[in-house]
Amino acid sequence: MANETIVVDHVELKGKLLISDNEFYEALGRLIVSWQQVEIALADLFATLMQSDEFLSVKAHYSVMNFNTRLDMTDRVAELALHESDLKDDWGELHKRLKRYAKKRNNMVHADIGFNPLHALNATENFKYELVLIPFYVTFDMLSDKNKRTGNTFNTAKLREWASRFDQLWMDIYKLNVELRKELDLPEEILGSSWSQRAQLPVPEQKS
Repeated sequence: MANETIVVDHVELKGKLLISDNEFYEALGRLIVSWQQVEIALADLFATLMQSDEFLSVKAHYSVMNFNTRLDMTDRVAELALHESDLKDDWGELHKRLKRYAKKRNNMVHADIGFNPLHALNATENFKYELVLIPFYVTFDMLSDKNKRTGNTFNTAKLREWASRFDQLWMDIYKLNVELRKELDLPEEILGSSWSQRAQLPVPEQKS
């Protein structure tokens, strides 16, 4: 990519963007949409666990704005509905992942957009940089340290990786939902969402 001029603290820096900004924003958009699929999958699972009118259950679930509160609602219902089910442990594992991933998602979505390295190692020309998400908890001291900066910011590659993890998560929720619906002798079709079509979407292998 050609050198570009950017301004940091009123100083012009000339450098090369390693990955296009279009790729960065595309990865960010995919991350947001992938997490939305997680929330849809959770709402549908909540409706199955309620074992009542599914449309009304989903509406009630979405009436709560905070995701962590909706997750707690689902967990409490699952505690009662699955107490004698072999699927109880499967939900327990998903619940833990949901809590961890929700925190990670919030760190990424509620972040500033900057570039790495922050001041291009004090170079004034011909440096290389990339756009990154900088979460609110990241301090300037952390950004000044290369290892801390890399570990606490999210570049295009990390956004893609987490989008894939979110994809795997919502597919696992739907699989649990299908198994639960079989156990309860309910139709496999989950509201307006076809699990069979969703399950055919390719999901990259994930790191443990």
